[in-house]
Amino acid sequence: MINIADYQYSKFIILNFFLLSLLLFVALKIIKLLLPRILKKHLVNFDIIKHYSSFELVTWLTFLFWSLPYFYRQNIYYAQGLTLIIFFIILWIGWYGIRDIVSGFIARNNPAIRVGNKIIINQDIITVIKHNATQLEGRLENGNIIFIKYNKLLNSDLQQLVEHEITHNKTIELSVPKSDNPDEITRAINSFLLTRPDYAIKHLPEINKLSQTENQINFRITIYALDAEHIIDIEESLRKKFENIKM
Repeated sequence: MINIADYQYSKFIILNFFLLSLLLFVALKIIKLLLPRILKKHLVNFDIIKHYSSFELVTWLTFLFWSLPYFYRQNIYYAQGLTLIIFFIILWIGWYGIRDIVSGFIARNNPAIRVGNKIIINQDIITVIKHNATQLEGRLENGNIIFIKYNKLLNSDLQQLVEHEITHNKTIELSVPKSDNPDEITRAINSFLLTRPDYAIKHLPEINKLSQTENQINFRITIYALDAEHIIDIEESLRKKFENIKM
């Protein structure tokens, strides 16, 4: 039978654990600072740095498992507390991984997210390149590669861009009350147009600042729609939204 008196309740047990944890924390930070220089010196692929967070997590888990026998020899209650911490860490890792895998099964059933399709997320046009286990790989219009977690993808306002649709366009001039931040007006106009259901999202709005007076800013805007009649509706909505409001 276990005698509670046999266990040590000395604070030094915990202090030693926290001291080792602090040393490990400092060591990992030093490695993270030195690693880019070492890789650059030996011409090693910098993709290793992208996985350093995973290395840190595995190192911490290894350290906690290594500490368990010591705690079980010294104090069963300390050991049970540490075991509980490890259990929740593993549970969190499992949920984090399974969540994206399950989201991936759902996302891949969406016909808009098939390989080769172009989608719009947060006003960025992305060409779907590949489906990985937990994330989608895509290419931006500027050629950069982007990775999007499936869980984040499902929670995004996603639209599919149809390449061969027939579009109509019209260039208008719009006068907006002067603002301290003209770029904010441009972003607001762009967002307003792209969120309209009758706008041809394959073509991003062309918004150019023409001039600025004491009271207003003049823009030249080219808008696109799938139907000629929609152009009129979009223009009227745009003028109603921006010409008579104070930005």
